[in-house]
Amino acid sequence: MTPLPHEDSPRRLDFGIVQHCGSRRKELQTLLSYVSNPTMDDGTNRPASMWIEAEPGVGKSNLMAKFRDTITTGTCSTSSTMTSDATHANTLLEADTTTNACGNTSDNHHCVPPNLPPCVCVQGKFEERAAASEPFAAFGEAMGELVQVLLGESPAALEAASWAKGIREALDTELPLLLGILPILRPLTDGIGMRQEESKTQEEEDQDNHDDDDDDQEDAFGDFSSREWRFERFRFAFRGLLRHVCRRLQERNNTHLVLLLDDLHWIDPDSLQIIKTLLEDKRRPQNLLLVAATRPIDQYDILLKFRDALLRQQDGLDTSNNTIQPPPAANTTTPLPKLVKTIGVTHLSIGEIEEVLVELLQQCSGTTASITNFAKLVKDKTQGNFFVVMQFLRLLERSHHIVFDNEQQKWTFDLDNITAVDFVSENVSEMVAQNIEATHGRRRSALMVAASFGVSQFDVSTIVHAVTVFEESDESKEPDDEQEEEEENMHDSMYEDPYVVSQRMSDMKEELSEAACDGFVEETAPGHYRFAHDRIRESAYSLLPSGDSRKQVHLRVGRQLRGWMDTSSELGLTQGFSKESLLLHAAKQSNLGADLIDDEWELLDLAELNYQAAELAARKAAFYSAMEYLQVGFSHLGDAKKAWSNHYDLALKFNVALARMQYCCGLLDESWETSEMVLQHGKSFRDKSGMYFCRLLSLTQQERADDALSLVLDVLQMTGKPFPRRYLILHCIRAYFKTARFMKETPVDYFVNLPISNDEDFRIYAAFLVKLLEISYYAGYLTYFFLVTCRGLESLAEGKDHSVSSFDIMGWAMVEMSMGDIKAASRHCKLIEAQVAKHRQASPLNAVRGDVGLCSFLRVWTQPIRIDLTLLEESFRSIWVCGAVDIALLESPPLFAQLFASGVPLPKVAGYCDKYAEVAVDYKQMMYWYMNAPVYQAVLNLQGNSENPSVLKGNHIAETKESFLETCTKTANKPAIFQFQIWSACIAYHFRDYQRAKRCIKSMGSDLFEDGPIVWVQYRVFYTGLVYFALFKETRKSKYRRRALAAHRKLKDWVAQGVVNCEYMCLLLESEDLSSGRSTQLARTTAAYEDAIRVVSEAGLCHHHALAQELAGDFLYLQDKGSSPAKQYLSAAVKLYEEWGAAAKVSDIKKRYTNVDLSGTQGNAVP
Repeated sequence: MTPLPHEDSPRRLDFGIVQHCGSRRKELQTLLSYVSNPTMDDGTNRPASMWIEAEPGVGKSNLMAKFRDTITTGTCSTSSTMTSDATHANTLLEADTTTNACGNTSDNHHCVPPNLPPCVCVQGKFEERAAASEPFAAFGEAMGELVQVLLGESPAALEAASWAKGIREALDTELPLLLGILPILRPLTDGIGMRQEESKTQEEEDQDNHDDDDDDQEDAFGDFSSREWRFERFRFAFRGLLRHVCRRLQERNNTHLVLLLDDLHWIDPDSLQIIKTLLEDKRRPQNLLLVAATRPIDQYDILLKFRDALLRQQDGLDTSNNTIQPPPAANTTTPLPKLVKTIGVTHLSIGEIEEVLVELLQQCSGTTASITNFAKLVKDKTQGNFFVVMQFLRLLERSHHIVFDNEQQKWTFDLDNITAVDFVSENVSEMVAQNIEATHGRRRSALMVAASFGVSQFDVSTIVHAVTVFEESDESKEPDDEQEEEEENMHDSMYEDPYVVSQRMSDMKEELSEAACDGFVEETAPGHYRFAHDRIRESAYSLLPSGDSRKQVHLRVGRQLRGWMDTSSELGLTQGFSKESLLLHAAKQSNLGADLIDDEWELLDLAELNYQAAELAARKAAFYSAMEYLQVGFSHLGDAKKAWSNHYDLALKFNVALARMQYCCGLLDESWETSEMVLQHGKSFRDKSGMYFCRLLSLTQQERADDALSLVLDVLQMTGKPFPRRYLILHCIRAYFKTARFMKETPVDYFVNLPISNDEDFRIYAAFLVKLLEISYYAGYLTYFFLVTCRGLESLAEGKDHSVSSFDIMGWAMVEMSMGDIKAASRHCKLIEAQVAKHRQASPLNAVRGDVGLCSFLRVWTQPIRIDLTLLEESFRSIWVCGAVDIALLESPPLFAQLFASGVPLPKVAGYCDKYAEVAVDYKQMMYWYMNAPVYQAVLNLQGNSENPSVLKGNHIAETKESFLETCTKTANKPAIFQFQIWSACIAYHFRDYQRAKRCIKSMGSDLFEDGPIVWVQYRVFYTGLVYFALFKETRKSKYRRRALAAHRKLKDWVAQGVVNCEYMCLLLESEDLSSGRSTQLARTTAAYEDAIRVVSEAGLCHHHALAQELAGDFLYLQDKGSSPAKQYLSAAVKLYEEWGAAAKVSDIKKRYTNVDLSGTQGNAVP
């Protein structure tokens, strides 16, 4: 028993103190075991999440609250005094050791596992229609608690500035998007104590400005490129945030982050995708735990389908994704843990009900036996359902069967009278409804209006402006004109007079405060309330009239909010509530009563309101909600035939946006069907163009390159400027001579001064030209790549400049370079730079792509390769800031090639590769995963993360060569095949498997510029020479020397044309030629190696500096195995390889030269 209450004890039962009563020891132990044990009984890792599944009212939320209290305080106390999560979490964070809280001698500690780790616990609650008013509200609620914990007032809390810096570095370009959708995180990312001017990065400022511009746009779906990946970017950014937080918490006493999600059965599809992302995360931190509470899953289709999909995935039977998947990692030998484990919650036992009574009644006049009998009676009446128990006890208090004796200062009860109470547990909802109906009129109306919104949480201001629908005169009476005018004046005065609004809000707060005393609602913040239980909200909603009368109520509420939305916008009156929330509520309420609208103009207005709601949802990355608004809004236009006939512009707008949202959600079949409707009814090519573009994206994502090529050719034919489909070589020859004459005779000033065309049809045409350029380049259709380049330059000749004209000039420069005229191609660099600068303001993304092209394709032939590294990395960062995920993946292969060729430390290269590999899988762009997999595996091999470093197989590529190439051939992924061969040759050479390297070189074909004049063209020739010289040394077959000398001549020719990056390559091949002769001249050969070493050292290329030192050491070691120069060169090579991060090469050299002391590696490189 608790101590006696004070004399001023309240005369009403305090039901708030029993929220954590009822031991639930069995279920609680299961949850605590989930937290404390990282493995299951069968040896597998614990499930990714634990779901509490039970009937409504049984006490799921109560169990979660008790679980939360236990893991944050470290005790199983049922006391009503709760420890602040923020305060306790900070105490855990500052502890130096994971001291077990069970050291306390209290009897209540026996249920806490001795190995329970410190925990930070945050919670969010899903609502029935929350996505309609505030997307991702549950996650926002949880993140608000996380911010409070991490930035708590405890002096030992982690430094806010440190958190801000870490999160900024972890999320980088995705942070502005995350903050735009979950602004509650900004205190955590800004950091306390940071200077104001440091609180935002320039990228965030740019993104904020961009978002502000979006908000002002009439059509949020118009700029499809910026919306396309918004939802995916948000959920992966959210995942990245949790990863970083968990990693930081792991470093502090192995602290766990427990995410509690209540009422999961109300989850919306957008939020469910985030849950799916967290559960399927293969890099999910082991200290991130997810616990959710839900009603029986079988009763909710969205959860049932989700669970079934998880089970299929767990069993390897999921075939819902028709894209090519990456091969499993080679080191995944242990079975995957179950993604979800469910536990049930039974009804309260008599003993648990007794605990509730003891806590609630505090010190009562009854004996222990009477309390037990009371508990048995309650069990009999309520079946032990926690919610029903609480309602039954409230009923007993209201009917004075439980009373407070002022003289004894005790609560008293009469079991005989209670036994006679007529109470049926199955009718508890009806009883709650009767209790609500018996309350004061305005209070009852407020609860009914709040329930009509379908969410548990609501604010006073919204209720004030919607509740008037219940306060109007009786509909059975016909109001006269004077009465109608009086009511209209009253409503108008409410809208226009802030004082009237303020007074009504004050009155409403009083009513809701009384409702809180009655146990119907709880105040969460000043002016904000929530229903005490979902069943109370459902009971309040049941008081609304049924059928059309209920629809009429929703419609009147919607109209009321719609009117206030317009008036408040005109007068600038907000009264503390969000205009965004008001817009979404108005649309949702009106939609529920739309069947009763007879006025066509009102339906059109409602359709437009739904479009605005869809725009808002899309800006918030709630694409599934946006789809729902678009589908409902289109239905308000009538049947499809009528809509397209009578309201063409609206029908077009809705369906174009819907197809795009469906594509963005990965619903490719649905998007295709919607686009078909637009293509059937569209009146012009301009109206249809967006759907053709959407279809091209779908085909590309499914790696259907041939179908994409056919479609884009069909589309260009519709523009009146068709491309040939036969005799392509002849067309290329004719286009070449025509374009060459134009480029030769046209001065640079012509291009610079050419005005940008504002012709919308031409802009669409140019956009499809770019799409054909991308498809043809990466699918290996080089004839179309050439024809697109010539066609774009033809437009410039006609006086039509466009935002991607720099691509056309760049393409022509690449053609000249592939034909051996490097100097001519170099002259175009200045023109391309001018074109990029010209279009940078109007089209920043295309300008950045121009920078990438200059760095990766042209300047590597005219200047030292390392000069543009910073610009290249910044350009890719800008692409991510623009949100162009597909463009970043599209341009990534040249990035990795240039990073590697520049001798950038391998850990940094591996970091880039790892990021883009995960992005390709996340965004289902598997074509790019296969393109970049070879370079990543090559880097891993060099770092020592492969059993056989000479073979391109290991932790990243688990397939054999044959299997990998078969997959790429099946999807016509020619760039990936080339990447595999070139990187295989590189790795095989470095680890002295020359025959394998030779096979890879021969399989690449004869066209050096097949993949463009990127840096790998130079490297390919260089490694070809190295491999054949090595084979000549090994076999003395003259054919290998001839091939090596051919590569050497090619490099010498490029050096003569000013390709500085090939100078050291020529010198090193020349040294290899000298060292392979039968009568080697030691001094001359050594001098040649020293020249190569000097040049590559000046270029700052660590990896090839190491290679030059290694080759020189190999040569001198063969001449004299004990020579000091050989040791000096080899020691320098080891040191340089260590600096580069190539641990496998260091090990390889040391194994080959066991009789040479290389342990110290103190020697400097030979000049």
